[in-house]
Amino acid sequence: MSDELVLKTLQTATLAAVAASALPTLPVKMLGRNFDIPDDQKYLEVVFIPNNQSDRYWGEEQLYQGTFRLVLHWKNDDKGVYEPMNVAQSVASYFTKTNALRTGGFGVNITQVPKLTGVIEAGHESLFPVSMSYRSFNP
Repeated sequence: MSDELVLKTLQTATLAAVAASALPTLPVKMLGRNFDIPDDQKYLEVVFIPNNQSDRYWGEEQLYQGTFRLVLHWKNDDKGVYEPMNVAQSVASYFTKTNALRTGGFGVNITQVPKLTGVIEAGHESLFPVSMSYRSFNP
């Protein structure tokens, strides 16, 4: 088990979250993959920030933890931020503290309710980051 399996589980859950969201056709920019920005310049970006603690246990156990962030990119269209905020929230609502995300027998728990952490204007677009903490234990 490794960060690779954690990331795979979180990215798979992201695709399911988008499919269940208010904008199910939203393209997703995954880590390490080629990606062409769509013509409407609306897409979701995955950010993975592990923060694993080493030597926490006597044996070979390992706790995988960190921050998982989804960043909604939205072209400024002079219509305000309410629509993209709603889209970001609809994607984030898939990730709950009570539902373990699974890949086979492996599970990742979201340990914090996903939070929209602001709106960042960046030139011709606005960014809507949603952050959440995750944790997985390997006995």
